[in-house]
Amino acid sequence: MIWKIVLFFLCILGYIIYSSIQVRKNRRRKTIGILHPYSNAGGGGERVLWVVVKKLIHMKTGCKIVIYSGDSEGKEEILEKTKKLFGIDLVGNQDIEFVMLNRRKWIEAVRYPVLTLLGQLLGSMAMMMEALKKCSVPVLIDTHGQAAGYWFAKLSGIRVVAYVHYPFISTDMIQRVREMRPSYNNSSKIANIRTVSYLKIYYYKILLFLYSIIGSCCDLALCNSSWTRNHIQALWKTTIKVLYPPCDIKVFLNIPLNSPSKHPMTAISIGQFRPEKDHELQLRSLALLIQKNPKFENSKLLLVGSSRNEEDKARVNYLRQRAQELGIEKQVEFHLNVSFSELLSLVEISTVGLHSMWNEHFGISVVEMMAAGLITIANNSGGPKEDIIKHKVTGLLASQPEEYADCLEYAFDNYESLESLKIQARQRVSEFSEENFEEAFQNNIINFLP
Repeated sequence: MIWKIVLFFLCILGYIIYSSIQVRKNRRRKTIGILHPYSNAGGGGERVLWVVVKKLIHMKTGCKIVIYSGDSEGKEEILEKTKKLFGIDLVGNQDIEFVMLNRRKWIEAVRYPVLTLLGQLLGSMAMMMEALKKCSVPVLIDTHGQAAGYWFAKLSGIRVVAYVHYPFISTDMIQRVREMRPSYNNSSKIANIRTVSYLKIYYYKILLFLYSIIGSCCDLALCNSSWTRNHIQALWKTTIKVLYPPCDIKVFLNIPLNSPSKHPMTAISIGQFRPEKDHELQLRSLALLIQKNPKFENSKLLLVGSSRNEEDKARVNYLRQRAQELGIEKQVEFHLNVSFSELLSLVEISTVGLHSMWNEHFGISVVEMMAAGLITIANNSGGPKEDIIKHKVTGLLASQPEEYADCLEYAFDNYESLESLKIQARQRVSEFSEENFEEAFQNNIINFLP
């Protein structure tokens, strides 16, 4: 029995070594690979991808750019959507190629009802091997956080630059399990059973150890916030720097602070409809506010974001149902997959920006709402707390529904008198401009170009 297990692992090792040799042999010169399995998703991570692509083209490196993506849409369709959503025009560019990743589905959480992170880790390894076997490159830029395959790239002689949006696993996640607190990745069924929670802690510690090894195989890690850097620095043994993500704040800065089109008591939330964004917290907060003071019955909450797949659609339906259960269905509006111009129109009529994700790695939407002159209420954790908002100086911070309700009341009641806060918020977010990102990215990537 033992020799069969040994033989099995020797076969896997042999396949890996053979694959890495093939990748070395078939390497394309003057080519830069960018790994982003969901290149057409339309979120903040995708903005990073397309600004990186745009900057590499403008640098006139003479390199072809290969994007490893699992999206089935054609190249021009993806580039048209990029232009529509982000205002980045790459349509018709001949230096951009796409390589289809059939194994993208292997990294989706829905495939692994148990041991989800381990399944995604192994799936990410397999996907990286597929990508590099299909198209081998001298330099790989990972803008999606697929660290599990860095060791294979390293074994194949490929230099890896990682743009890290958030750690795959962190000590914060372990702490939540230790405290037996339910969350989107720690169900109440597990959180309420002490023995199972202990087992999950050891499972997380093993994953943390693996993540520290494979992550250290990258040559440079660019982290999107101080919070992300602090977590990555504790795990990876490599060069680590902070590079704030590109925020398209110019158009938001052009919105008048006290525009006549503003609708009183209107809050907007911008973000993909994923569980970790915790839109339900926003619904509960608005319901509490109205219960506390009926004068806010005329308030509005605009939930704006992209719905990418069936899982997201189910999430939106669940939120609609929760709004009904809380008695605020008339106050809540859903705006799905809107264009950039439609987003601007919705921002312009709003007075308050709302963000509720716990330990958000950065918070591009937070920056955009501050630039637009909204009184922005963000979660008192992660990037918004450490890098973006100073409470009652450039915005407001909250954690629990009651705190969010209090902040909403304060913002709605004092919007016109909080001129200083709005001005200081705009001054703060100037550091997160697209121009600053492009300049810093060029300075960091220049030594890695083939």
